[in-house]
Amino acid sequence: MRSATDETYSYKVRDKLVTGDNYSESLSHQRVPKLAVPKFRDWGEILHFILTENLPGAYPYTGGVYPYRREEEDPTRMFAGEGAPERTNPRTLPR
Repeated sequence: MRSATDETYSYKVRDKLVTGDNYSESLSHQRVPKLAVPKFRDWGEILHFILTENLPGAYPYTGGVYPYRREEEDPTRMFAGEGAPERTNPRTLPR
């Protein structure tokens, strides 16, 4: 969890080292962390967090398999159904 609060991060994907900043700057020039790391009071809380949630990129992968998403990677809408979205997922007005 310390690596999520450091100035920069780095992790390896298929023998390629990915690095970046852990903080971005807001319009008011404040440092905003990319990950909200919880604050713990004791080891029991840390262990419970690690076993049930953990940070992105770590077991049990509740936050995804990679620690960070690339800046230029926009979220895409995933569609699973039979037929085109126009037919299976229409946006109609309520009657």
